[in-house]
Amino acid sequence: MFRLYWSQILFSGRAGLLQRLDLIAELTHPGPVMRAWLGLAGAGLTVLLRPHAGLIIALLFATGALQPALYAGLALLRHPAPGETLLAMARLPLYACWRAVVGVRVLLTSGTGFWARTARHDEQLDDS
Repeated sequence: MFRLYWSQILFSGRAGLLQRLDLIAELTHPGPVMRAWLGLAGAGLTVLLRPHAGLIIALLFATGALQPALYAGLALLRHPAPGETLLAMARLPLYACWRAVVGVRVLLTSGTGFWARTARHDEQLDDS
């Protein structure tokens, strides 16, 4: 989206500077699941490569996964139905794997694919 509308976002007279910066941040942020994957991948790569101060670098990468997990844990403590929420969170690993695959595909194929609007069907009630 950002690639398509960057000039309109940056040069629009209808939005203030802070609104434009906020919009850019929203459109370019990978989201908590992708950020967690990137953090865990970076931490794992750091552990494998063993650079100087590798533990510190790995921990910094891991914050990408720790921050969303901490927020979810804190929300769970105050949630009125923690059991149901835990059940919903049990599906997160499957979603995270799917989201990682989609994220990598977007990075690899960005700008190379053709998008066509799919046909819409009128859903009318049939009284017969």
